[in-house]
Amino acid sequence: MATAQDVNPVPGPGWSASGAFDLPTIWSTVAKHRPPNFPMSISMFVTVFFEETACCNMLQQGSPVAIGPGQFQISEDIGVRFFSNPNNFLGEQYDSSCTLFGVRGDLTIFKRTKPLHPELTALSTSRILDDNDFSVKMHVKLFQWMQMGLSDGKPKGLDGLLSAQTGNNATAKRAFGDGASALDQMMLPDPNVKPGWSNDEWATYIKKRRSEWVQKLNVARRGFKNNPIPEQQFSKFWEFFLPDGFIQSPTGYMTWGF
Repeated sequence: MATAQDVNPVPGPGWSASGAFDLPTIWSTVAKHRPPNFPMSISMFVTVFFEETACCNMLQQGSPVAIGPGQFQISEDIGVRFFSNPNNFLGEQYDSSCTLFGVRGDLTIFKRTKPLHPELTALSTSRILDDNDFSVKMHVKLFQWMQMGLSDGKPKGLDGLLSAQTGNNATAKRAFGDGASALDQMMLPDPNVKPGWSNDEWATYIKKRRSEWVQKLNVARRGFKNNPIPEQQFSKFWEFFLPDGFIQSPTGYMTWGF
């Protein structure tokens, strides 16, 4: 099976093997940090991460404004308030005001020269890029923090959380909703699977089913920015991102790892 180091060409600028998640790993990592009964489903988080970075813990290219698989704008005002808040669900506080470029209300970017919370440890990019688990946790906990109204005193449901992620972009919200629904369908047991299949029959099924997964994972990317990751051109990426064992039984693979 292909590993992240085997991926060539990479699915986008800035994608790296060191920050790469495959689908079962990003799914289980979100599940680890997501509160029970949270309005944003695991599939929605995964859809957002896949659309943003193909599920890679990475720094935004160009003038860096965002970081992590969901491209969290950590030096934007809300990011600074989140990391410095003692009730941010991270169990640790940071000053992220000078870590990356900030974003103004008119979407222009700027770089602070003085920290807003000098009493706290400055958040380094390496704290995030060297810890893939933390890169997912910070995004999930940001949304938990916002959902409970700790960001502005206004509790939020799914629509409010998606508005925060997308800048209230209706096209993006619709694309993420469609993408999450498509993933939920693919995670269900496939009634066409026959446990007694031969190795050749399994190989035929995996090839066909991987193509179906590729189409579903590209729903949000196609619906928002029309930037799908083609299967043939990026075959090594898809072999890494969708392991054979996962395709055979998503639920079983998530439970037992094979």
